[in-house]
Amino acid sequence: MDPISLTAGICSITANCLTTTAKLNSLYGKYQIADQTILGIQSETKLVGICLNEIQNSLLKNPYALTEAVYSVIDDTLIGCEHVYSVLDTEVQKIRPGSLSGRLAFLWNEEVMSSILGQIRRQHFGLNFLMTSMILYVMNHFGKVCI
Repeated sequence: MDPISLTAGICSITANCLTTTAKLNSLYGKYQIADQTILGIQSETKLVGICLNEIQNSLLKNPYALTEAVYSVIDDTLIGCEHVYSVLDTEVQKIRPGSLSGRLAFLWNEEVMSSILGQIRRQHFGLNFLMTSMILYVMNHFGKVCI
């Protein structure tokens, strides 16, 4: 995948992250048992967004500094992020705040939401590792950090 397509994908995922965070923000405080999970998801999502933004800035600054293999890894990572946030969005859509069924659905899905939080944390870890790898690659091949 080319750097411009990757950048467009990052924009899409970042927008999804922001939308989902806003939806979760509206749920915070309405489900006391889930407040920690919601805060965790919001916090990790913000960190994922920062990582995505840094990768995007690197791609825009020097789009052809990396090899096709590195672009492929970035693409795979973006697919993983997109999937996790799609699942999260689906779960958030199932919650209807203020209704008894919404409360029961959320309590019943707490295990799922905690699992999603773990997946988001793994995505964050993977993105951090990817950014470090990109920096090391450029340093090894160009002798300086230019991303």
